[in-house]
Amino acid sequence: MKNIDTYDKTAQDFYEKTKDMAKFTDEQRNEFLNLIPKNGKILDLACGPGRDAKIISEQGYQVSGVDFSENMIKIAKTIAPKAEFKVMDMTKLDFPDNFFDGVWFNAGILTVEKKFAQEVISKIFKILKPKGILFINAKEGTTEGWEFYKRYNTKRFYAYYQQDELKNLLENSNFKVLRFYIRPQHAHHDQTLD
Repeated sequence: MKNIDTYDKTAQDFYEKTKDMAKFTDEQRNEFLNLIPKNGKILDLACGPGRDAKIISEQGYQVSGVDFSENMIKIAKTIAPKAEFKVMDMTKLDFPDNFFDGVWFNAGILTVEKKFAQEVISKIFKILKPKGILFINAKEGTTEGWEFYKRYNTKRFYAYYQQDELKNLLENSNFKVLRFYIRPQHAHHDQTLD
């Protein structure tokens, strides 16, 4: 996937420009963590440079972070030493079934071609324990494809979702939707960092 090249080339810049953006999901992260047992196992899927893995692991959870970008994982290992990290393609998740108490999937679905989205969601369901919790963050829209990403002066693949479309993906993989949040296609924090 060409997105790997984009993220490998921009990893350090991506980290610098997004390290303070965790505040945009504070409410959702706290709600997610309140549903996970203390010291529970959490997968930070498409973890990038480890910003969220750092926050979650410092609260006492056992965090595994995976990303397809080697350079993102190198940064993550440095900034979040309490978590474990692996380079891994999310379409080939290599974890036992019923392993995690929660999966934090913050904006990673944006990088998945829609033809693979159901497969990824189904794999997440399999590696979650019964009653495990998934947080998934998407941007609202209907399109997918390569866009020029002026923040990093490069092209990047994006997939946008309508609420019903995302809900169907989740329910088709046996998830029960507890709460919905959808980020607008042009979220305010993206605009401030362009």
